[in-house]
Amino acid sequence: MKVFFTTVLVLVILAVAGALFVAFSGVANVAADQKAPRVVDWFLGTTSDHAVARRAATIPVPDLGSAEMVREGFEHYREMCVGCHGAPGVERSEVARGLNPEAPDLAVPDAPDPAEEFWVVKHGIRMTGMPAFGPTHPDDKIWDIVAFLQRLKGMSAADYAAFVQQQAQPAGTTAETNDKS
Repeated sequence: MKVFFTTVLVLVILAVAGALFVAFSGVANVAADQKAPRVVDWFLGTTSDHAVARRAATIPVPDLGSAEMVREGFEHYREMCVGCHGAPGVERSEVARGLNPEAPDLAVPDAPDPAEEFWVVKHGIRMTGMPAFGPTHPDDKIWDIVAFLQRLKGMSAADYAAFVQQQAQPAGTTAETNDKS
């Protein structure tokens, strides 16, 4: 048993020494324009996915079907998110094209569930460029963003363009009534 504990202790010391060597020697390339080794991407992605899922597991999701929530969420998304995440038919900004890791496409059908989206929007993800909006937005505004993200899932470029056009209409009007005026 003594040999086992000695072996574990030596391995822990070597792991710590190796980590300190990497941290202080400068051998690790931290340039954003260079891809990280696949094992690093896998490790950080897996860690993030499981950490978010664990923290979001107890978040109760409100009804996200309100047209007003979706409209409000769209306004926030257009102001704060589309530059990095893009939208169907809308390119990401120059800044976003330099992010590493790149911001995920939020229009894909298999995007995270609403509780996870809420947690990420509220708290952000460290060292990814994803800011925390919780310090600047109350929970109800964050839920508005999530309501829009639920609507965004699976939208085509034509669907998104039509949605943007619909949102540009004054309340209580349609494109047809505006064309006639």
